Amino acid sequence: VLNPGQQQLFNSLVSLKTSIVSSSPAGTGKTFTLDMSVEQIIRDAKGTSNKMNTAVGIFTMCTTAAGAGHLPDGAWVADGRVSRFCATTVHKLIAIQTRTTGHPTEFKVLIKPALQAKKTITIILILDEMSLLLGITWDELISVVATNFSDHRVTVRWCLCGDIHQLPVVNGISAFDCISC
Repeated sequence: VLNPGQQQLFNSLVSLKTSIVSSSPAGTGKTFTLDMSVEQIIRDAKGTSNKMNTAVGIFTMCTTAAGAGHLPDGAWVADGRVSRFCATTVHKLIAIQTRTTGHPTEFKVLIKPALQAKKTITIILILDEMSLLLGITWDELISVVATNFSDHRVTVRWCLCGDIHQLPVVNGISAFDCISC
């Protein structure tokens, strides 16, 4: 059973209608809620991907390798089929490890068949422990996403989670003051 805050995060993420920022202290169930949300999105997408000519990609990532081990696996859902791949770190964003082959798959390679089939694609980028990213890494992350998902049929939704008060202000600058977008 989800508490009201978890239910709000779950509903917002599953709706695929908006990007989300969720900040709360450690131990409040953010990762648990992400896991439940990802599984629901996969179930929903699997049931509608054929009928609606859509595809959904869910990419789960964390700022640390240890944190990525606690996240739900990502998935690519198209034509009623689900391909799962391991959660990763932000620094490996371009090369997602596929569970079936162990070989890296670039985003463009992953979504190319769906684009060729003229599908409408929703990409969900889930980033946990967001407060641990430096400004330059945010800029790189945004650049990678813009480069890989620039087609007009691709909608990108962000889900940024973590405790934004986890890191102290250093030299008068917070972790979020450096973002250039």
